[in-house]
Order: sequence, then structure tokens, then C-alpha cells
Amino acid sequence: LGAEQGEGTVKLGYFIGGRTTLFGRAFADGYFDKEGVRVELITRRLRGALMKVPKDLKEVAALEHDRMFGKMTGTEIVAMIERGELDGGLIGDGTFQEAAYSGKPIVAVALLGHDRADAPGHGIVLRKGIKIRNPGDFTGLKLITRRAGPGDLLFLKEFLRREGIPEKTLTITDQVDDDRIHALLKTGKADGGYMHLMTIARLVKEKDVYVYRPMNWVNPEISLVLLVFRKDFLQGRRDLAVKTVAGYMKRIAYERSLPAHKREKTRKDGKTGIMALDFQGMSLPVYDYPPRVRIELLEEMQKLMATHGLLKGTTDLSGFVDTAVVEEAWSQSRPARGAEPGKPPVRLGYFLGGRTNLFGRAFADGYFDKEGVPVELTTRWLSGELLKMPKSMAEVAAMEGKGQFSKMTGRQIVEMISRGELDGGLVGEGTFIEAAHSGIPIMAVALLGHDRKDAPNHGIVLRKDIVIHKPEDFAGLKLITRRAGPSDAVFLREFLRREGIPEKSVTIMDQVENDRMKPMLRNGEADGGYMHLLAIDSLIRRKVVYVYRPMNWVNPEISLALLVFRRDFLDANRELVEKLVAGYMKRIVYEQDRPDGTGFSGHESAGLRLPAEGKA
Repeated sequence: LGAEQGEGTVKLGYFIGGRTTLFGRAFADGYFDKEGVRVELITRRLRGALMKVPKDLKEVAALEHDRMFGKMTGTEIVAMIERGELDGGLIGDGTFQEAAYSGKPIVAVALLGHDRADAPGHGIVLRKGIKIRNPGDFTGLKLITRRAGPGDLLFLKEFLRREGIPEKTLTITDQVDDDRIHALLKTGKADGGYMHLMTIARLVKEKDVYVYRPMNWVNPEISLVLLVFRKDFLQGRRDLAVKTVAGYMKRIAYERSLPAHKREKTRKDGKTGIMALDFQGMSLPVYDYPPRVRIELLEEMQKLMATHGLLKGTTDLSGFVDTAVVEEAWSQSRPARGAEPGKPPVRLGYFLGGRTNLFGRAFADGYFDKEGVPVELTTRWLSGELLKMPKSMAEVAAMEGKGQFSKMTGRQIVEMISRGELDGGLVGEGTFIEAAHSGIPIMAVALLGHDRKDAPNHGIVLRKDIVIHKPEDFAGLKLITRRAGPSDAVFLREFLRREGIPEKSVTIMDQVENDRMKPMLRNGEADGGYMHLLAIDSLIRRKVVYVYRPMNWVNPEISLALLVFRRDFLDANRELVEKLVAGYMKRIVYEQDRPDGTGFSGHESAGLRLPAEGKA
């Protein structure tokens, strides 16, 4: 039932920003009302009086027209919470740290939006015409941050510290009102600063600034917003806090279910309505599901603030966080995926290859269906168009015959996982290492195919007419690797290093499309390269190349594929993932109990062999 007069009301302080807009959309579309809680969002115009946020997105968009609406700061919100004028609010990372250190009576119950590890929502911009060749070129510049909590100033200070730029060599103006930023940059009264994506995109399009650096000098995920409540309110009306979080979580789940083309990218419903924006390596913040407060991010931020003197020390944050609210809301509202008829499928990114084709056969032969887990494999044509893998092996074979099918890379799969467009996927070892190093929230749950130590699945090939007697004979050769993750390039370079062949003595062309490799070798544009067994076998049969060396210069077993899931999906659907892996394991057992010859499972060529699958 919706909220009615006389039922509990929750008054929250609110500001409009990339990390809060999903909460605003949940409010506008009645997600809190459906939980039986009346939420009021309180904000203000810049330098204006307090006002309630309307529920109509069109009305909000009209108020946003001059970009002066929704300008309440976290510091103001905390002060009103402390005075009892608000029950809670949405506040940023730095404001929360200040409040906790000062002992303010607030408790964080949910993590709202936070920057993506691989595509932050903030960065350093500089005026057009200002050229930076070395850190010393920042001397004398005038840098600004917007009117906000302490986080913006902190991140600018940390940028300067990491770059080795003394603060005293330039001027920093903090807390600049939004309506003054453009004018200051246009007139030269400011030379740049630390800004948010939507402001950056607008200023770049108006040709006033350029992006000097997206925020990669710290972990971008520590730029976040929290839903907080006053301690006594949470103690007395915990039910309302749980219902508020439950409504918010349902909105996250809804937006994650939307395909990319249905995510609003325009301002037709104002800033609040924008669901997706990618610009020069930056992106709108993301929303975890379930939205548990991640204490490790808060501790990382606290340490940084203490380093820069924005806090005089550190404090135990556990007394200012209550993760049980999310757990209670989640237990009441999470979908029981895998239990009911017509349940949504597990969405996995997929590519065809020796290390993944047993998983493909498990899919085609219904091994996941038998475990009660509908699976949807998403791949793409070489042209870039996404498509769903058919279950018919004959249909897949017909598509493969065109040579343009299932050309999705691990990097593309990870990007879609991080955007919530996939629940998981099959990725290679190099892509996994890149993602883990970047802090992308994926978890590897199963080892898929890997090269055999005694008969690897990869090797170095050379054109038939090229004869190598000694390493120096490689000088001047043109070597290629296929379009894939980073591993192919790494293994080729490691081969050269082990052979004592200077990289500069050869030409290396990485990321060559599969349909170009054979023509390049035939016409002499390429002399050889690092390749996979099936490609090698095809080229040998056509008498284009010979195997110079199977991959024995490193342990071949490190060439592998992994089944990965987005961390929040795994947390919410662990039983479902276990069933999926069980189906995969049963297919391994089935094929291991048969003589070689199932599909390509026993394929060999020139001393190379298709990958082995992990033992059940």
C-alpha cells in the first residue's frame, strides 16, 4: 500500500548530483510510497530558501533550468540533522568524515552512488591554451573547487601532492558557487580546478576547458555519498529507515534490468533523469546492489583527510555505520532468482575460444537448465553488434562459418559487468589481472580452460618462407597478435625477452582483427606472430605458416579463462551461482568420462593441443 496521511514521514536533506540522482528517481517514481513510507526531500536553491523537492521530474527539471536548484551542502544537512530539523539526509564522503570525527549524532545506513574504479566521475580540468609539460608548469596557476563538502578540496590537494607540486606555488580558491565557475574560467580569473563530470562535459563542449586528468591519482571509489539518519531517529523508527532503503534498492534493481539503449542519456527530465553519461574516459557514478556501506572505503578516505590536515586525527567509524539496515531491507525484498517460473536469466558475457568452448557446450546441451538456472550468453559480431548465443550447436556453427562471430573481448565483458549490463562473464587471465588491479568489483569463481603444460594451445608461427637460424634473424620481422585482452601481447614480448631479441628490432602490431590475420600473412604485411591453436591449424592447412615454437617459454598453464561475477550479484545470488558452476562441473565430468573427440575437446595440431578443463 502507498503512504497515506498519518503514516510515518521521513524528512531527508538532499542535493542533486551524479551520486544522488538514482535516489531522486526512486523518490519521483514512488518507490518509497510503495513501501509505505512518506519521504520528503528538503533542499534549496543556491543562496535561496529551503524548499521541498517536487515529485514530478518535469517540475524538478524546470527548477534545474539554471543549474541553481538542489544546492544544499552536506555540511548544512548534518547541521539540520543535529538540530532535529531533519531525520537524515544524503551526504558526501568528506562531510561524513568530519561529522564522525566531531561526534555528530549520525549513522550511515546505505552506500549511494560512488565513482567507478575504471571510469571516475571527477577530474582536473584546465583552461584551453594552458599547456602542462611537467609539474613545474602548474606554478602560478589559479585552481578552484566548487561549493561542497571537504572532499573536493581534499582530492585537489592529493593530486598536487602526488604530482610533486607544492601548494604554495599556486593559488587554490575553495567553495566557489556553481554559477561563478564558468565566468571565472572564461575571464581567466581561474585557470582550472577539480570538477564533477556533468560540469566538465558542459565546459568542454563550450570549448572553455580540456580534461587534464580524470581522477586516477586515488581510488575513485572513495568519492561516494551515504544515506545517514540521526541516531535517535534510527533507534526509534528503524522500520522507516528499513523501508526507505528497501524502496531505494528496488529502484537500483529496476535500473540494472534496463538495457543500455533504454537508459536516459539526455536532460529531458533534468539532471535527475540522466542515467548514463560517458565522456573522455569518465562516467556517471555507479550504485552497488545491495548498497552496503563499505567501511574500507571510508577508512581510506579518513586516512587521506588526516594526511592533509583536514582531520586532526582518526576515529573508529564503526559506531557511525549500521550495515544491518541494508541486510534487513535486502532480506525482505531481494528477488529469489532461480526459484520461480519465468525468472530472469543470469547474464554472462561470452567469447568463443579453446578455453571457453566446454562452457558453451554445457550451455547448448542444457546443463544449466537442469540445475534450474536460466543462462543468457551475450557476445558480439566483429562489427560490434551485440547478440544472444543460440542454444543450437548447428546454429552456432553456421554463425561461426562467417568468421565474424563471437568476437567479444574480455575487456568489453568487464566494462559491461561494471556498468551492470551483465551479471558476469568469461574472461582471460590478463583481463582479470587488469580488472583486479583497477579495483573493478568482480570475483572469479571458477577456473575454465587452461593450456596444458606438456602441450600448450598457443605458439609462435612464421611464414613458410622465413627461416630462423639464430635470434638475430628476427630483426626486421613484422609480428602480430590478435584482437584480445592484454595477454597475447605480453606472451609475445616475453618470448622476445627470453630469446634476447630487442623489441625495437622488430615491428609488433597488436589487436589485429581476426579476419585480417590470414591476408596479412599471405601478402607479407606480417611475417608471423603469437597465435592460438585453431588459428594456427587453419593457417598450417593452407600452407601459410609453420610453428616456430609452441608456448614453452613460460608456464603454459597461466594462459587460462575464468568465470567471474560482479561482486554485488554474487553476494545477492550465491546459491544461483553455485548451481551454475555445478552444471558446468557435470559437463566436465561427462567429457572426461568419454574418449577424446567430443566437439574439439581432443583437437591437436603441430605439437599443440586444445586447453584442458579443470577437474571437477
